Amino acid sequence: MKAQLIRVNEEPKDITPENGTDFNLQELYRLLECDMIQIITLAEGTIMIMDENGKFRAERNDTATAMARPYL
Repeated sequence: MKAQLIRVNEEPKDITPENGTDFNLQELYRLLECDMIQIITLAEGTIMIMDENGKFRAERNDTATAMARPYL
């Protein structure tokens, strides 16, 4: 599985699930430092998993926002 973690003001980082095949919910919460996720379909076969409450944070993730905007 190919995945990238895109944090505010950081370069995207390639990540892999702890079990090597798929991410579980607790792992996603830990990686995103959140307790509620939102899933957006970006393109066929590509999804973005993000912090549901991230829009209420002071810092905006410009990289992730630019990727998601055409699909919202």
